[in-house]
Amino acid sequence: MKHSLSAPPLLGIIQSATEPIITIDERHRIVMFNPAAERVFLCDADKAIGANLDMLIPARFRTAHARHVDRFKETGISERQMGLG
Repeated sequence: MKHSLSAPPLLGIIQSATEPIITIDERHRIVMFNPAAERVFLCDADKAIGANLDMLIPARFRTAHARHVDRFKETGISERQMGLG
């Protein structure tokens, strides 16, 4: 999965969003981490970008989260909302 953020208006929206926005690649490496994500996860974007998404997920939830991500990748459908549960 390749993200095209070359369009400055889209990047501006993402950077100014009040909700955390994190995107990952097919290997679950973080490729985008907006300022709201920095505040919520108490982690600088420079440290997060390139790291595995697991760094942000408590160990007890990692297996289930990986299954949800893989299912979404295969189907394009999410059965859950982020931030719940």
